[in-house]
Amino acid sequence: MHELRTEDADWASGVLEQAFRADPMVNFVFGEEPGAPGRVNWFFKALFRYATLYGGCSSTPDKDGVLMMLPPAQAHATFGKMCRAGILSAPRRMGWAPVSRFMKVSDFVEKEHKAAAPFEHFYVMMMGVLPDRQGMGVGRALLTQALATVDTHKLPCYLETQNESNVAIYERFGFALISEKEMPNGGLRSWGMLREKR
Repeated sequence: MHELRTEDADWASGVLEQAFRADPMVNFVFGEEPGAPGRVNWFFKALFRYATLYGGCSSTPDKDGVLMMLPPAQAHATFGKMCRAGILSAPRRMGWAPVSRFMKVSDFVEKEHKAAAPFEHFYVMMMGVLPDRQGMGVGRALLTQALATVDTHKLPCYLETQNESNVAIYERFGFALISEKEMPNGGLRSWGMLREKR
């Protein structure tokens, strides 16, 4: 695995944009038609910057997958951290409507995260694999390496997904489903999963 830095944001955000093209969360935030070119890519670039500032990002040698993970001290998002990652320019780069929907999603998943894991833990913020490389062991390699780091600290690990098909995948890595909830006013469902300390 390769540890990524802020200078890797351009290609890493491209990987994530492709990986999440049909993801329910991205479709909720941007709608079926993302509109102006670059909006979705900027969104992933901002998330990547956040992860490099407050946690760690890794990739395979072939640059076909990206995983972002936050350590226990940084596992929960704050507005100040989001500002430092550049979120204040989001309305100009993404548009007001997508920003409003993203803030709604962010608030929802963060509340669920805090309720489900009020103890010290690692947080897998996001993992994406290029569509033509999915099912070929890329995600397994990324997650295995991340969980090896978690296990050296003997701590639990939390993640959430808005794609139900991912639940069974994460269960194979020892994650258990601990919450399933639809966002208030509908439109998106989220599954929270926890892997106990080893």
